Amino acid sequence: MNYCYKLLVLKIKEQLSFKNDSVLWLIVRVLNSIMGILVLVFIFNKTLDIKGFNREECLLIYSLYTISVGIFYCFFAWTLWYSNTYILQGKLSLVLKLPVNPFLYITFDNFALSEVFGIITGLLIFIYSVYTLNLGIITILSLFLFLAAGTFGIIGIFLIVSSFSIKYPKIEEAFSPLMDMLDFAQYPISIYNAFIKFILTYIFPVSMIAFYPAAFSLHKYSFNIKFILLPMYSIIIFIIGYLLFIKSIKKYEGTGA
Repeated sequence: MNYCYKLLVLKIKEQLSFKNDSVLWLIVRVLNSIMGILVLVFIFNKTLDIKGFNREECLLIYSLYTISVGIFYCFFAWTLWYSNTYILQGKLSLVLKLPVNPFLYITFDNFALSEVFGIITGLLIFIYSVYTLNLGIITILSLFLFLAAGTFGIIGIFLIVSSFSIKYPKIEEAFSPLMDMLDFAQYPISIYNAFIKFILTYIFPVSMIAFYPAAFSLHKYSFNIKFILLPMYSIIIFIIGYLLFIKSIKKYEGTGA
């Protein structure tokens, strides 16, 4: 773990040395967030609410989405190019020679400091939403717990897909539709039909990173067992993803690939 910590510090220092790139990424992330907010403003110029969610409530959903996606890109975007960089190019062989957990090493080695700007932007929108909606401390804490569970679930899905890279090196092509589906989490999933809601809740549970945390905290639905089971379900997906990923690495090592 100490090795990974030193690697993370090294990566941060390395990326900070490119100040122009950092400024550019800051501008890009701010512009992306502004575009998302402008879309919501445009929608609410046409209507007072979206399936029972007003502007401030939709901004809360958008802020949670932005934070979660920022965390994913900051630490786990490597899953998108893992098969190409680590399998096809053979970089995984070098990783396996190090006395460190390969999952942690790959995660810290691909740390993207620029994506921290996305997380900060999401937090600023979140603070504004919390203030305007007058949410209490307990509600805020529950939001972050739901957010954490949902984010782990998304990471788990990408780890599960990445675990097939040993057998199917071109598996990265499967990430394109998953990334498209991730964008669905920006808005209340109540706007989608029953089939899409089922997919976004149980198959690719992106609704757990923003919609359900916000809906539960804003009392949009009466409490039921689903609000307890869904976070647990997301954590289980992550655990399965991690175990499959580690198992696939052992197969790679065992074949001498």
